[in-house]
Amino acid sequence: MVREQVVGRMYNISPRERERYFLRTLLLNRAGAICFTDMRSYEGDQFPTFRETSCAMGLLSNDQAINDAFSSNFDALTEVFSVILAFCEPANPHNIWKETKTKLLADSRRRNATLCHEVPDFGNDEFAEVHVLNEIQMYLHQISPFLDLETVGLPKLPPNFSPIAERTGTEFQKPYLE
Repeated sequence: MVREQVVGRMYNISPRERERYFLRTLLLNRAGAICFTDMRSYEGDQFPTFRETSCAMGLLSNDQAINDAFSSNFDALTEVFSVILAFCEPANPHNIWKETKTKLLADSRRRNATLCHEVPDFGNDEFAEVHVLNEIQMYLHQISPFLDLETVGLPKLPPNFSPIAERTGTEFQKPYLE
């Protein structure tokens, strides 16, 4: 009788624990890895995270359904986008950001029409983009204090960024997550 070493028990892990979740996904789909470095490599490429390795192996579905959702009209695109980032585990959040950024900026400008007149920079796409990223970050923090732009794969806010509310003394219009 030949005895093999096998994993006898593996606990469930919430997708909110991103790297741990993707490590578990890799453990369930790979054989022969003997260290964490092996788990982060695939077809000769070394990846910095378990998530990127899972994506390279095709263990994450593509994001076409998520992209299709943004072709619909929503009232609060920024909120919907944040919920998708937090709960749907898109394979490539940065690409979704690039593809939907124009709609997100238009949504934010529409919801904050009065601020567009009070803050001259709001018409500038770069400024509006930073404002939308700030809104997304606020929604992510409402969902979980452990989520931020970097953990979901979006660009970080610039270090010198100050929210519009601090600059104008008014709060921007946002729906609240219930």
